[in-house]
Amino acid sequence: YGTNECKNCNICPEEQREKCRNEFIRFKAKTKEEVIKQINKIGYKINNENIKIEFLTKGATIVSIRKKETDTEYILSYKNLHRYENNNYYFGATIGRNAGRTYPTEYTNFSGNKVKLKPNENKVYLHGGEHGLDSVEWKLSILEPDFALLEYTDTNSNYEKASINLVYQLIGKN
Repeated sequence: YGTNECKNCNICPEEQREKCRNEFIRFKAKTKEEVIKQINKIGYKINNENIKIEFLTKGATIVSIRKKETDTEYILSYKNLHRYENNNYYFGATIGRNAGRTYPTEYTNFSGNKVKLKPNENKVYLHGGEHGLDSVEWKLSILEPDFALLEYTDTNSNYEKASINLVYQLIGKN
């Protein structure tokens, strides 16, 4: 770390290694954590003959769905990836553990207990609150040309513990 050489730390998948190496050199990362932070700013991609999807592991956020033939972008996104560090508009983010606005800010869990939620938009609890799925770091477990599996284990929220798997997959030509 802190040199102009990739340390082959195996953090990034093999097909992303050149991209990672270039970012590593450009930012002169000094620790593995800095490398991971830079990779997350770079993002990952899956694609097939017609479509390319780019995403970040922070918030399991899709930053681009593009038709290759016409270069048409299908989602609303920021032009600068740094804007996703504080994604106030939830562009492309995985929302949860609840979606929408909860008011009053409480719910009854599976044990029958009332759980108070901390409001994060005026008096309303929005999209999983301050520490919703959009703001956590997801683990990229599998990355293939047309398939990605992201995983997150939620043990520190207001909700019951949960292991969540999210799949991005392109099937066929679309």
